[in-house]
Amino acid sequence: EDATKHYLAVISQEIGQDSGNEKQQRTLERYAKQKAKESGWELIRGSNRECIRMNGNEIQIAIPFVSQVKEQPQKIREYIGRLTMYRLLAKHQGLEGKIRFEILSPNIPDELKEMVEEINNE
Repeated sequence: EDATKHYLAVISQEIGQDSGNEKQQRTLERYAKQKAKESGWELIRGSNRECIRMNGNEIQIAIPFVSQVKEQPQKIREYIGRLTMYRLLAKHQGLEGKIRFEILSPNIPDELKEMVEEINNE
C-alpha cells in the first residue's frame, strides 16, 4: 500500500497541475481538502488537490473539477487527459488493481460525468 501511494505521488508530480487562475486553484484545493476529511481518504503525497483511498484491490482517486462556462470544453479535455495519463503511468509503474476516478465538483457537466464513467468501466 505504501509503495502504491508512493507511485501515485510520483505520477501526480509528473502530470503536474491544472491550468487556471488563482481563484480556480484555491477552489480546487478546497474541494480536495474537504474530500480528504472523509473516512479513508487522504491527499496524495505532494499534492494539494488530489485524494486517494485504498480499498482492497481498488484504488480510488478523487480529482476536483472547476471551470467557467466559456472554458468548459477545454477544461473537460484537460481533465480527461489527466485521468488517461494517470491510467497509463500507473500501468507503466506496474500498479495492480482497479483505478476508479471520482469527480469533485458541485456542478459536474453531464458530458464529463459520462466520460469518467466510461473510463471507470474500461
